[in-house]
Amino acid sequence: ELVRGIQAGLPEGEGVLLFDVGNDPATEAERLRRAAASADGVFLYPSCHPDNTPVIANLAAAGISVVCIDRMPDGLTGVEAVVTDNHEVSLRGMQALIAAGHRRILFLSGDNDRVSSVAERHAAYRTALEEIGAYDPALERWFPKSLEAAPDRLRTATEDALYRLSVGAEPPTAAFCVQDLYAATGREVADRLGLELEWLTFNDWPSMMLPRYESYHRIVQNPFEMGRVAAERFHARQEGEDLAPQRLLIRADLFPPSPLSSP
Repeated sequence: ELVRGIQAGLPEGEGVLLFDVGNDPATEAERLRRAAASADGVFLYPSCHPDNTPVIANLAAAGISVVCIDRMPDGLTGVEAVVTDNHEVSLRGMQALIAAGHRRILFLSGDNDRVSSVAERHAAYRTALEEIGAYDPALERWFPKSLEAAPDRLRTATEDALYRLSVGAEPPTAAFCVQDLYAATGREVADRLGLELEWLTFNDWPSMMLPRYESYHRIVQNPFEMGRVAAERFHARQEGEDLAPQRLLIRADLFPPSPLSSP
């Protein structure tokens, strides 16, 4: 969807060459340096590794148009970003859980809060709970990113975490997951433990088909629109428009649970 959006925002005849760097900072830096010699511009889904921030800045300073999509490295200036309104939509989702009576809300994420999208979602989680005097860092679980590629190990780590919380004096009653992988794993484990939770999950990339899909609060991004806006802004610069770099927010949708009607 993101690549389709980029193509839709470019005029006919302009093409995009896609490189997958596997979220590896060294590969990302090497590709960016090569782009300086051959590309008119770069649409970048950044790793947000701090070592690469000056590499991106140097590319932009050399006159290469760089647009960061979905994420923005911390401290990077002079570069445009087209991103989801992570904080605003996460705050709305958290407020929905709080309005339903929840105060003990679990937070599940990969341990990569240097990535702007994750940091913004966590900030909204914390803000929402601090506003009602209910923030408790003991309810946060930051799993090693390597577990995302090892479902059995992630399931075990999640089970250890949820069991420990479930036997406490004040177990959680809801959970906010930064992406569907943690929601799917958490829901499976919670059901096995007999732990009743209400779920808020970010439909991140790649999205997943969740069991009992209709019972989640779902935050759904618009990658097509992110790509289209990024490409249109890039093309306008190529045509000579003097556009100052901005951080453009693309609205995400929040869908409440909608139980399936009986036949």
